[in-house]
Amino acid sequence: MWVILPGLALTPTDFAPLANLLPGRVKTLDAWALPLTSGARRLRAGLGADATEPLDLVGHSLGGLAALEWALVDDAVASLTLLDPTSPHEGGGASVGGDRAGRGKTPRSVSRNATTNLATATLAPFGPAGRYLAMRALAGADRLSCAERRQRFGTAPGLGAILDQLRALPALQQRVATLLAAPDAARRLPLTLHVIARPRAALLSGEFLREQHDLAAWIGRQPIELAGWNHLFPVAHPAEVAELITTFRQA
Repeated sequence: MWVILPGLALTPTDFAPLANLLPGRVKTLDAWALPLTSGARRLRAGLGADATEPLDLVGHSLGGLAALEWALVDDAVASLTLLDPTSPHEGGGASVGGDRAGRGKTPRSVSRNATTNLATATLAPFGPAGRYLAMRALAGADRLSCAERRQRFGTAPGLGAILDQLRALPALQQRVATLLAAPDAARRLPLTLHVIARPRAALLSGEFLREQHDLAAWIGRQPIELAGWNHLFPVAHPAEVAELITTFRQA
């Protein structure tokens, strides 16, 4: 079974064209129902996959980081496709904050929840329009209906689901960095395809490209660069991406 893990704030609807072009059974995670940062065991169970069912994972952006963790801990993963994956060290390193003794946990939690509630309430009126304009600019179109766009990007719960995953990102980065530090990490990975977009605006993408090549060195794979495409290339160019994936998988 193919499993697609979309990037942060992207939906199964966005990845439906790519899913329709992959052979066999395909499931795409809805990260509003099950966060990308949940961990491999919860993701497998939430997608209804048997514990030993072979899986072909396709992960984009944050979904790529989640797919990498999954492949490193699950021997039943048959192949891994990373599409502009989030780096374990993006943003200055993957560290988990907080007091190990737990002191001050409740006040921080209350403050964080209040901040999240304020942010989502403030952003909700602008969320659907922002989503529409961003997708038009980067992917050529927004495939979401008005109702789905409003539900996911125009409500406090919808925006809160996105912010919660951002908040959980450092812990996921920490877990993946720890797994990759093992001497046999690269050998434990299945057949792996790593695809990187190289936008025309090189000045804006230089740091991201360096992080991608650092990750490629960590996992011992040679990445494929797609010149002139932006970060949303799996949504904007599903046919080309599907051909890359299936050709590599069959080689």
